[in-house]
Amino acid sequence: MNQVEQLVLRRLAADGTFIAVMYGYFVEGKSPSELADIAGMSRTAVRAKIQRFRGSLHDVQVKHLLTKVLPHVNGISPIILKLNGKHYCLLCERVVPNPITHIRSKHRDILQKLTQHVISKARNGGKP
Repeated sequence: MNQVEQLVLRRLAADGTFIAVMYGYFVEGKSPSELADIAGMSRTAVRAKIQRFRGSLHDVQVKHLLTKVLPHVNGISPIILKLNGKHYCLLCERVVPNPITHIRSKHRDILQKLTQHVISKARNGGKP
């Protein structure tokens, strides 16, 4: 899974924390310790998320990717709603135990189409 697909997946799952941590680290230059305090996570968890997201790219490449792609990702409406500690899929109209897994398995086509749309818009300067 590439970085753009991860961002789209997290947006669909209404996981703003993941996106904020990546933006904070790669674009704003915040430390994992700062981000851990803000996100309510351990430093180790933040570092692991950063490493997995970075993949084989250099930090400068990830920063460039985030600045180009995030405006388009943020325009996507989530399909998961969190109510009373439970995740509710708006498309399936049911509670799902793990929103990330649910989207990957049940709404893979939507994830792929949105990822391609975001990549296309980022490449074309915002034009579809």
